[in-house]
Amino acid sequence: MKHTKRFFTLDVARAVTLSSCGAKKETEKSVEMPSDNPGGRQIMETESGYYYNNEDFLLSLRYSEKSTDADIFLCPKPECRHDGNESCTATYNFSPITNTILYDNYIYFVADEKTKENLGYALYKVSLDGTTLDKVCDVAKIMNPNEDNYSGYGSMPQFIIHKGYAYIPYMFGALWYGQYIQSGFVKVNIQTGEKEILFEETEYKEGKEATVIGGHGDYIYYSVRAQKPMYGGDFRMNVITGETERLKGQTQKGDNVYGLEKWPGIVAFGESAFYVTKYYKETDSVSFAAIDYQTLKPNGVEIMPSEKNMGTRFVPYDDKLYVLGQKELKIYSEKGELIKAIPCEENQDDGYLNISSGDGGIWSSDTRTFAVNNDKIYIGIPKGEQFILSENMLMTYCTIEDALNGNPEWKTAYETKSWDNYWKDYPSPKMLEKMQEQNFDE
Repeated sequence: MKHTKRFFTLDVARAVTLSSCGAKKETEKSVEMPSDNPGGRQIMETESGYYYNNEDFLLSLRYSEKSTDADIFLCPKPECRHDGNESCTATYNFSPITNTILYDNYIYFVADEKTKENLGYALYKVSLDGTTLDKVCDVAKIMNPNEDNYSGYGSMPQFIIHKGYAYIPYMFGALWYGQYIQSGFVKVNIQTGEKEILFEETEYKEGKEATVIGGHGDYIYYSVRAQKPMYGGDFRMNVITGETERLKGQTQKGDNVYGLEKWPGIVAFGESAFYVTKYYKETDSVSFAAIDYQTLKPNGVEIMPSEKNMGTRFVPYDDKLYVLGQKELKIYSEKGELIKAIPCEENQDDGYLNISSGDGGIWSSDTRTFAVNNDKIYIGIPKGEQFILSENMLMTYCTIEDALNGNPEWKTAYETKSWDNYWKDYPSPKMLEKMQEQNFDE
């Protein structure tokens, strides 16, 4: 068994307990763990409070307690300045990170671990009381190809956790000529840190870039952009057998499969179907069409929002479909029947970003956070001129029961604030500061 690397802990007894689990027992536990929870990727809620990362791209974990409304850094040390020092669980090194996921009583994230000698990504977990920070495993690590200016580093795609395993795509460099270094897609047992490489490429002509979409049942779904069309498209992989099948794209002979090539991509997962977007150029509008999990064909349900706004957001939850428009929240049955429409708070000012649809049209992306989780509907309202980063946002919620009754009472879950509420200067990754100091010394 491969054990996690412990950076620091305030609870030695607990550390021993966690490290002493048998590999067989942990593997069995992984099978019993829940499926991917898309709502939990955005709203990290427990019975006692909410967790969130205050900066989109740097580690800055905070906890908002429900009973007291206290909002604090996820670090229990009273003397800590939460300034990126190496003993702070909330801001450790101000590490550049991906999304954060609350799963099985830990918060997981993937961190950029660049040094002068190496480029790398690693999966970490933080305990919910902030007492421990563990490295689960190194996702990928290579020698830095350009030590002088530390260039060539890649993007940090989002990851998911499904049934006890993290699915993590990565890229060093970019999928462009002269910029490509290496890319891959890995599966990690979050109990043991054991890693399985789903694919790894080092040659530009064979270059691939994965984006993981989500998981449902025995499958995870992902898309691949590749230099060779026969390697690209949308796929799903059976997490039990490892078998992969293509949902959209071209075969080696150039044939399209399943007829899904007309849809831009998968956007959500319901109980009996997953959903793809369809763009209608003549009306400059989008819809959400249901694809049956078993047949991989449309089941006839298609939600067409009546609002002109192309930033419409869509979330399936249990046996209902939730659609957030500019001014209304609509709730549909899985058969596409409208159940309830209620007013909701819209973005302030011009909180919509124009984006090319890829089909010759332009549609706008709603920058509000929208999630349905724990029998609640969440809408995060950006404040002022902050429409992209997570800071300066008011997260509100109402219960699904109240919404269905037509009497939604919107309450505040938590409020994120700008970095200057916590630090004098904008936080900078400590790894960059260290490399700059090394370069200066030389």
